[in-house]
Amino acid sequence: PKAFPKRLTELEAETGELWLLWKDELEGKRVYSTVNHHHIYGLLFSILLPLQAGLPACASQISYPESLGSIADPAPVLVCSPAFFKRVAEIDFASRVFRADAVLFSSGGVLPERVARAVEERLGAAPREIYGSTETGGIAWRWAVREESWLPFARNEVAIAEDGRIRVRSPYIVDPGGFTCGDLGRYLDDGRFVLEGRADSIVKIEEKRISLAEVESRLLESPYAKEACVIALTGKRQYLGAPVVLSPDRVERFRNA
Repeated sequence: PKAFPKRLTELEAETGELWLLWKDELEGKRVYSTVNHHHIYGLLFSILLPLQAGLPACASQISYPESLGSIADPAPVLVCSPAFFKRVAEIDFASRVFRADAVLFSSGGVLPERVARAVEERLGAAPREIYGSTETGGIAWRWAVREESWLPFARNEVAIAEDGRIRVRSPYIVDPGGFTCGDLGRYLDDGRFVLEGRADSIVKIEEKRISLAEVESRLLESPYAKEACVIALTGKRQYLGAPVVLSPDRVERFRNA
């Protein structure tokens, strides 16, 4: 965990741009959220955007996918994480819970295409995926059901540094020099870009940043471990896997057990 400065100036600038971009689709709707406001995405989309746009927002957070069926609104604005949508994709819903003009947002990690398609089938609308970070705010967006590439938000200047990392300058960042992300990217001719992995050992597990090197160092604190290598794996859930080489004396202990 680390602190990163944000002022209301940057937050208001971002929510103002979001409202201008999607005003026609958001106007007159109610906002429901599954994302805690302690997360920058939850704060922006669940609280500040409704306040700035004058949209009614549900005061309680939705915790379970099954609760979506109890929303009486046929076309809500639904603020979700990829982890929540993965759970939506795994349970049985009456097909098309909401109308096609419902607005679904996803952010905090990459939303797999198969999950996005399952969400569209179950909830009746395709999710819009927001790419960004605590440091930068929203950088770009896409329709996960049909696009691999990302379209930068209008006021963002997105570039690819010499080492391949994505660099962003925008009014959402306190430092006028911008911020260089840990994500690698490649620009396309149409102004969009695609993500191509990480430049460091940080991964996201259920939308939480995890340092693989840190986990490895913690494992090596154990007298049982001589070597360890931690990798991110994906099945029904995202998780970490770690092959561990036992220390010689521990090998002997287990051999004689």
